[in-house]
Amino acid sequence: MDDIIRELQEELNYQKNLMKKLDEELATLPPGSLCIKMVNGNEYVYMQQYKIDKDGKKKSSQRCVPKKETQLAEKILRRRFAEKSVIKLGISTKQLEIFIEKYKPYSATEIYKTLSKAYIKFDISGYLSNKEMEIMDWDENFKKNSDKNPGGNCNFYPEDLKHVTSKGLIVRSKSEAIICELLDYHKALYKYEKPLFIGENKYYPDFTIMRRFDRKIIYWEHFGMIGNSDYSKNMMKKLKAYESVGIIPWDNLIVTTDSIDGRINIRHIRTIISNMLVAIE
Repeated sequence: MDDIIRELQEELNYQKNLMKKLDEELATLPPGSLCIKMVNGNEYVYMQQYKIDKDGKKKSSQRCVPKKETQLAEKILRRRFAEKSVIKLGISTKQLEIFIEKYKPYSATEIYKTLSKAYIKFDISGYLSNKEMEIMDWDENFKKNSDKNPGGNCNFYPEDLKHVTSKGLIVRSKSEAIICELLDYHKALYKYEKPLFIGENKYYPDFTIMRRFDRKIIYWEHFGMIGNSDYSKNMMKKLKAYESVGIIPWDNLIVTTDSIDGRINIRHIRTIISNMLVAIE
């Protein structure tokens, strides 16, 4: 149901921008109206325009539109279209604003969270939408994948897992721990070092993320030792393998690095999460 609200919000923004554009255009268009008249069995377009005389009275004049003035007629036509559109958009945007403000989507998981511990074993799977089922599956896997590492599937050099996040996920570097904390802050659905098979090769992206608002899978690789030539070669080799199966940077792949002296730009990470993973309101 969040998808519906997001789409309606996008439609509301589109209509407001269009109404503003039409209002600006109306200020540049000449006044008047058009009509069709039959003369000797033939149809002719007539243009009626209004003028204010010196006494302040509104006077109208009507004349057939000659070919040399078709551009003026087109502007009057555009004016009429814009006037009707602005009226319709004004009504529509108000209705959308009221609906978005008052509508509260049904969510079985949100209701479940309000239940007391006495109901903790209640099976709500039959009440979940397909989207909620998918999200719940990710949440459960994230929490219960491994007793040693509750946040991931990793058995890839487990001895290098040293840093513990506030949710108990054990990761390899401080930079990855920071990224985890920021992902958790934004309630992202992700798995740490979930295996990815490309042909006969097995890779472990740092993070595999299911974006909440459209359920798109996005991978995140954070490279730490970019000053090491062998490490950099392996990095480029991995990115090339990803590209071969359509995993492309800034589409479905996020690529970040530490600086050469080992620093991480947290503000940059926040911006990436906002731009790539969070629905635009």
